[in-house]
Amino acid sequence: MSNFERKLQKRKKKYLRTSDRESSVIRRESLAYSISKNKREKNLLKKRMLPQPTSTIKISANFTEWEKIPLPKPVELFKYKRIFQKGTKMEIYKHLFLIRKLVSKGTKNSYNMVIASGIIEELTEYLSEFDDPYLQIETVRILGHMAESNQASNRIFYEYELIPKYIKLLNTKRTEIFEHAIWTLSSMANFKDQYRENILDQKGSFELIFRALKLDDFEFQMPSLRCLGNIICLSRNEIDLVIEEGAIQILVELFQNGIQLIEEEICWILSNICLISADHIQMLFDQKILPLIYDKIENCGFVTKKNLISILSNICIKGNDIQMNQLLKYDILKLLCKNLDVDDIELSITCLNGIKALLIYGEFYDESTQPQKSNAISQHIRSFGGDEIILKTCYHTAKQVTQLARVIYETYLQNNNNNEVDIEND
Repeated sequence: MSNFERKLQKRKKKYLRTSDRESSVIRRESLAYSISKNKREKNLLKKRMLPQPTSTIKISANFTEWEKIPLPKPVELFKYKRIFQKGTKMEIYKHLFLIRKLVSKGTKNSYNMVIASGIIEELTEYLSEFDDPYLQIETVRILGHMAESNQASNRIFYEYELIPKYIKLLNTKRTEIFEHAIWTLSSMANFKDQYRENILDQKGSFELIFRALKLDDFEFQMPSLRCLGNIICLSRNEIDLVIEEGAIQILVELFQNGIQLIEEEICWILSNICLISADHIQMLFDQKILPLIYDKIENCGFVTKKNLISILSNICIKGNDIQMNQLLKYDILKLLCKNLDVDDIELSITCLNGIKALLIYGEFYDESTQPQKSNAISQHIRSFGGDEIILKTCYHTAKQVTQLARVIYETYLQNNNNNEVDIEND
């Protein structure tokens, strides 16, 4: 083969044949996939009643270029105010992107730089730009980052009265805006009582949160549960307000949906409700909460199991005689003693507190109506070897666990045991 023929052959290899079967199949598959993907996205947008985000697509084309721009310095931030007032839309989008890039670092210095530049007033106005979703999304993200800092959020959300505006954002059908808004409100509720009260004072705030909980959408349900939990975690009045709105029924229904993260959040809320009073516990009992807990407790993740045991332990601590008897029918003592063997300090303390509450209940039970009831619970613990498990826990590595286990054993179990075991002091 001549040199010319070799060169010609080499050139031909660089080109595909016009009727190449494999490449045609690949092209058809990729085309079919892109068409189905576009249809799916359009259907989702129609379902959520969102306009086609063509403007957002055009903006996102600039993200790679904007990402290369260095973070703004304090002096440069002062120029942003004028850009927000008189700049073009694309200039505003670009500088919002840079501010978000700055505050996403999560440092107090970056928050203070933004506050000192005086642009917060312009950012708060963008929260009401319902016709421009990109402005809203970027602004909610920026202020959401700043809400994670207690000092910065105190200044911004108090001075500019942002909580009412964030409550209005919960009316949006845009998942991303709702998600950022509810997470920000959740952060605020976690910081101070005045923010919790401010959220509660806004007309329709609970209705909007509950409406989101009823949607079959994890992106709406999860942040709404966290916000609700932070609102009611400390005050009996706030819990009563939530219960009046029908929260318990909604929570128990959600508890059965099988999503682990949602179950964990609900367990935390229900655990706080159980610590208020026996009346609040009875509301949960009326919703058949005990069978639900025992159905889940053997086939769930460790965190969920830990939270479920926390609910049961709090019922032991705050429950009345009737509620205690219902717990004993489910053999709560075996469950609590069994989980003392798990290597988790918090779980051990939770179980021991529940056992102690049940032993106190047994000791002070009315002996005139139930003779010898005072020893029944300690005898039951000994019947399945629970006293040996508690004795073993007396030598736990954690001091808190050791002290609580020794108090329980020496007060309620050792004295009733014919073969007394002395616990040596470390």
